[in-house]
This record gives sequence, C-alpha cells and structure tokens, in this order.
Amino acid sequence: MWINCNGDGGITIESSGNVTGATQAHWEDLDDLFQIAANRGVYILATLISFDNTITDNPNYQAWRNMYTSSSNIDSMVNNYVIPFVNRYKNNPYLFAIEPCNEIEWVHEQEDRGALPKKDLQEYVAKVAKAVHENSDILVTQGAACIKWNSETCTDAQGN
Repeated sequence: MWINCNGDGGITIESSGNVTGATQAHWEDLDDLFQIAANRGVYILATLISFDNTITDNPNYQAWRNMYTSSSNIDSMVNNYVIPFVNRYKNNPYLFAIEPCNEIEWVHEQEDRGALPKKDLQEYVAKVAKAVHENSDILVTQGAACIKWNSETCTDAQGN
C-alpha cells in the first residue's frame, strides 16, 4: 500500500528537501488505516513514498529530488518521518513490512523523475532499512519495477 503517493501531502517537506515530519491528518488517517487492517485481518506492506514524488509535473518534485541528493536531508526523512512511523505502528501485527520507495529505480533511470545518481537512492534505502531495524522487528524490502534491476551478472541486467 502506498502511504504517500505523490509527495503533495502528508509528509511535510521544505523546498530544500528537509523533511520536518507529517501532518496531524496524515497520522490520523494512518491510524484509521491500521485499525481497519487489524479489524479485517489485512496485512500491510507500507510503501512510504513513490517515484511519483519526483516527477517533473508534481508541484513538490524538486523538494523530493533535493531530499534524495543530500545526506542530511535523507537523515531528516529518516529521523522526522520514518522513525516516528515505525514507532507509531511497530506493535501493530498487520504491518509486516516497509518499502522505502515504490519502484525507486525510475528516479535514477528517467529524466522526468530526476535521473538521480544510484548511489543517492541506495543511501536512502540503506538509511531507511537501518532505522527500521534499529527501532523494530519490521521487515524491509525494496521492490523493483523490472527484473533487469535484480542482478549485475545476468544478461541485460542493469542493477545490483
């Protein structure tokens, strides 16, 4: 389930890419979501953000690109959003995993999504995973849109 689909609401981010937290409505909506999941017995893989956050026609696209390309901005995302998210929901048995970003490779591969350096995106995923594991037993996964991203040793593969 995508928690933040396009970066235009919920998570509060400055134009510099510094993440300051989330809106009260965001947390209340998530509280409702996780209660519904518990009531219905639905397990959630929470995808925190999406490649859509960086698409050029998104009003906040540059802020999200700035988040990815600065270690201190990544730290602000981790400290001010990821860790509070984890601490708020880590005891809900229906949150079984967190994905740092939906199809993050498009942020590297596509010009209209920033064509950002792979090393910056890997740093983001690594810092999110580290924070989740230091604060909970929640699993972390980073899915890929295409199998080509799964290996550097396969023919036609482009990822690692």
